Amino acid sequence: MRHPEARRFADLAEGRLSVGERLAIEEHVAACPPCAAARARVLLARGTLGELAAAPPPSLPWEQIGARAYWEVQSDARRQRDPGKEPRRAWSRFVFPVALGGLAAAAIALFALRDGDEPSAPQGVVAVAPVAPVAPVAPVVPVAPVIAPVVAPAALEGVVVLAQSGAKVDGAALEPESAIVAGSRLASGGGRLAVQFGVGCGFLLEPESELIVVALDVAAVELRLVRGAVGVEVTRRHDAQRFAVLAGERRVEVRGTLFQVALDDTRLAVAVSHGRVAVVGEDGAVELPAGNRVEIASGARLAKLLARPMGERDEQLLGDALAMPLSGAFADAATARAASGIAQVDAAPRVDVTMDGVRLGAGALWVRAAAGRHVVEVGGQRRRIELGAGETQAVQPARGGSERARQVAAELVRHRGLVEACAAKRRQLEPGFVGELVLEVVIEADGAIRSAYAVRGLPAREVETCVLDVVRDRFAFAPGEAGTVQHAIRF
Repeated sequence: MRHPEARRFADLAEGRLSVGERLAIEEHVAACPPCAAARARVLLARGTLGELAAAPPPSLPWEQIGARAYWEVQSDARRQRDPGKEPRRAWSRFVFPVALGGLAAAAIALFALRDGDEPSAPQGVVAVAPVAPVAPVAPVVPVAPVIAPVVAPAALEGVVVLAQSGAKVDGAALEPESAIVAGSRLASGGGRLAVQFGVGCGFLLEPESELIVVALDVAAVELRLVRGAVGVEVTRRHDAQRFAVLAGERRVEVRGTLFQVALDDTRLAVAVSHGRVAVVGEDGAVELPAGNRVEIASGARLAKLLARPMGERDEQLLGDALAMPLSGAFADAATARAASGIAQVDAAPRVDVTMDGVRLGAGALWVRAAAGRHVVEVGGQRRRIELGAGETQAVQPARGGSERARQVAAELVRHRGLVEACAAKRRQLEPGFVGELVLEVVIEADGAIRSAYAVRGLPAREVETCVLDVVRDRFAFAPGEAGTVQHAIRF
């Protein structure tokens, strides 16, 4: 029998030979000392490699492995984008396999070639050349991960666009240049107060209301309503932006919409003109689509409540109450102030004021508007003004026919107790009753009232009827010019 190849000794040890082959090799080895020695060296080398395989893996710097894996993924992505470009070799993939292979080859060579006891190479046995020692791999020094600094969302600043006497910010009198930022505390006093913080985005405090600006930045706007009512108008926001009104233990969460939140000691009321909101608490949530409202009594569970649709008149009243003088070209607070002016309207108490068709309130007030021409209406009398950028302009009521308007306003002040008593009866049944009644009174030259009726009425007809009775029975006018006066009364 010819001398067997060295690999046959390994096959013999692994049991990969047939019975006939195994017996033939065993018989040959017993009679051939050189082959017996070669078999012994092969078996010894196999045992050494087995011990290496069973040894525990070395300790490796996992931060570096993570960084390496990320780099390799990025390299693969670059190769897919630039298939013609030669990729950089990731030598780190092959360090451990090459080193292990080198050690194995060196071990086999050591046992196969030691001390000159190697027989003349048997036929079919391939001589293995010595392998150059592998240079030790320098230890990898862990690199501290680079942590990107947390960047706070860009802060926003609100601009006051409407206010009346008595309004305050952080306890001080509110001025046209007052900055509204996160942390500001606003109180409307006896009038209305509106703030704009973006294109089509703003909020309006009703009289005798107060709120705190909890957050005001590009990621979140949160208002905490302390008391009273706030109307909100916001454009549609992307998924990463949040807008919410916090009222007691509830959150009114919104996407682009127009809605109102009212809060007192006994209830929370939410009404939606456009869009959709959700009133959220630990006890559940109530969804409100456009044209719906919900009233939540103190202690009531949200899970048991449902929104109810508003009537046509309720929707009209809500739309009027939510009207705000917002600029459509709002870039930021500084730009908005520089491109606008202030109109100070000197109106008598309870005399309605509008600008460009938007109701501002009743009584003396100031409003911020873009530079240009505007139409201001006071007590039913119109006046055109030209407002310059950075200008503050006083607007007096028009002469002539406004005399009857001033007389109607004066009569409402004189009989204010009777008018308020009409609403007080309703509030005994509906504590949160609010609304606006627009009267039209036609006065003859001799001072007689020819007619008095509601141009825009109230959902509570008994309140509307009671007020009209007060006007017809109690109002008195001196002789003068005949005139027709419209006047808004808010409850």
